[in-house]
Amino acid sequence: MKALILAAGIGSRLGAITTDFPKCLVPICGKPILEYQLDALLANGITDVALVLGYKKEKILAFLESKEKYRMMNFTFALNPEYATTNSSYSYWQARSLIGSEPYIHLNCDIVLFPSLIKRLKESPFDNAILVDRKVKLDASMEQVILDGDRVVKMDKANLPGAMGRGSGMAKLSPAAVAVMKERVEGFVRNGDKNQHCHGLMRYALTKVPFYALDASDLVFREINNKEELKEAEETIRRQAP
Repeated sequence: MKALILAAGIGSRLGAITTDFPKCLVPICGKPILEYQLDALLANGITDVALVLGYKKEKILAFLESKEKYRMMNFTFALNPEYATTNSSYSYWQARSLIGSEPYIHLNCDIVLFPSLIKRLKESPFDNAILVDRKVKLDASMEQVILDGDRVVKMDKANLPGAMGRGSGMAKLSPAAVAVMKERVEGFVRNGDKNQHCHGLMRYALTKVPFYALDASDLVFREINNKEELKEAEETIRRQAP
């Protein structure tokens, strides 16, 4: 199984923290976010990893080269040269040739996680599974999900009546879902729209192929979009990390 990590963005909501290095290299308890992700993938036997780079790409390449433990991993790269003015769907578009022929693990680069979470995704019986946190306090800044049993029937970045959890930037995606997402983003790009979010591609895909929620409420992970979430992640990892 392959993994794709979207790591092209600036991380502007973290302010001066990302002046000198990209968001994926922001340290949490002394360890870069990307290192948490790669260690978790490696622990689960996933060594084929595609990364979409952009902002400070040379720092990411230098980090990978500096770690002996990653020499056994097969890295492939795509570049989003317009990272400063585009959104994550365009990064996904740049990686279109690297994914699609088999199920893969999809990760945004701003999530601190551990091997147990990747294991749950990898071993999920569902072809398309989105990790969902059912315990988080929901607000309109989050991808909220409505479920019918385990099936995700709606996901949106809005206050959804009846929402049952927060959809994360972590998923297992099938070739069928990828085909739908690629077709969707191709239409956007053809029309000059490079500012859609990758979550939006998944929202559309789940109307065409079944997507299921994989409850991750009992696992330790944190998505980091701003300084407040960074502080919370530091406190959580220091207190609860396995």
